[in-house]
Amino acid sequence: MNIHKTSIIHPKAKISKNVEIGPFCIIDKNTEIGEGSYLYPNVHIMENTIIGKNNTIHQGSVIGGLPQDLKFEGEDTKTIIGNNNVIR
Repeated sequence: MNIHKTSIIHPKAKISKNVEIGPFCIIDKNTEIGEGSYLYPNVHIMENTIIGKNNTIHQGSVIGGLPQDLKFEGEDTKTIIGNNNVIR
């Protein structure tokens, strides 16, 4: 695991082996990042997000957060991303 010293990782986040987290990333509580994933600088992984193995998330990406669906009425939600994805 290689986490840049400027990144902020919540103590309740689960970061697997061989994960690289670049500068100025924010990883919120109740998140999981799978083995072999790479986060470029300035990535924000928001609460209740699960990211599988071997994913690459490019700079400036925001994963998770409140849905944009007009039917959303505040219920609990979560974001789940599988394995081997590239997110830009």
